[in-house]
Amino acid sequence: MAASQLVPDHYRNQPANCLMAIQAAESLGCDPLFFAQNTYLMKGKPAMTAKLQIAAANLSKRIKGGIRWVVKDGDYWCEATEEETGETLVGPVVNMGLAQAEGWTRNRKYQTLPDLMLRYRAAAFFISMYLPDATMGFRTVEEVEDIVAAEAPGVEEAIENLPPELGGPQPEAVAVPESTEAAQY
Repeated sequence: MAASQLVPDHYRNQPANCLMAIQAAESLGCDPLFFAQNTYLMKGKPAMTAKLQIAAANLSKRIKGGIRWVVKDGDYWCEATEEETGETLVGPVVNMGLAQAEGWTRNRKYQTLPDLMLRYRAAAFFISMYLPDATMGFRTVEEVEDIVAAEAPGVEEAIENLPPELGGPQPEAVAVPESTEAAQY
């Protein structure tokens, strides 16, 4: 695993980190490669993608049928049925107003994929509230960003180190000339 090009840099040539990833994946009941590809180190803090958190929560025996999203009038929240009691567990509401107030919209994905980002935040809050054991207490990448921003300046550096799919730097757009005529030299 440590010699693979399929794992992020913080696992590549790092056998001890790979061992930790394999052990954590085993504890969560997921594939070690999936775990490695969906975890990051941000300012020395481990973080999971929301995708991995949702997968881990859906594998939890504490809920029946997995997490469900509810979207109503721009508000997003998650629900799940508690296995033992049949009770409906309801998570906190998130929306674009909250995203703006909390500074989450500095991540460009809130402009391009707001539905997805709000679903991820709603799921992370739900999991943190009801199923922290399902994620071994790992925070999402976005939650670690929030903590880093609150604790010290330099969150922009942490964001710059993220891959583009998690809100990091996007490739520069190539300007296309308006005219299709050949340039005169």
